[in-house]
Amino acid sequence: NRQWAARMDEAGGEVGTQAVDYARDKKTELRLAIGRGEDVTQLMTAVDIVTRIEAVALETRMNEKAYMLYRQRPYYTAIEVNIARLMQYYDDLAKVSTSQKDLERIGIARQATADYLTAAQNWVKDDDRLEEILAEMNTIGIQVQETAMSAQDINWEAMNRSVDISNATVNMNLHPVAAWGASVHGTVYDAITLAPILLEGVVAVSND
Repeated sequence: NRQWAARMDEAGGEVGTQAVDYARDKKTELRLAIGRGEDVTQLMTAVDIVTRIEAVALETRMNEKAYMLYRQRPYYTAIEVNIARLMQYYDDLAKVSTSQKDLERIGIARQATADYLTAAQNWVKDDDRLEEILAEMNTIGIQVQETAMSAQDINWEAMNRSVDISNATVNMNLHPVAAWGASVHGTVYDAITLAPILLEGVVAVSND
């Protein structure tokens, strides 16, 4: 995407530079023609068109920078609309241009503007795809996190069951009286504590 961003900036800069230079040259040509007392009707029309081209080129560049900064679609739409306007202005300018030099400059400006549009379209396409990839990565990340939490819950349940089984196994291996104590009180500790007491009672009954 950086490649298309760089190409868009380069092509946009070329469009803007050509517009400014052409407008300056035409205004100079008009001033000289007026000074010579020549008919400047057609030249004034050309100056009006190149002035519009200069303004639209500047506006397009501003929308380009705004879109790159804020990623808001209206700015890109404005770029496309303005480039279409520039193409129409080139056609209008060619109709009132008589010199080969002017026609060549119009052709160069048209090609630079077409390159500008292509770079902008590809940059936006790649940027949209990047946004889709980031959204997909976020979704996958959430799913992985939820899966990990579920696995952790399962591990805790398995661990608790293992502890219960271990306790039950220990209880079964105790003296029957101690095991009875364990079943009554529910813990190994209680079984071990009660066993001596219960055994003393059994011994006392036997002595009697």
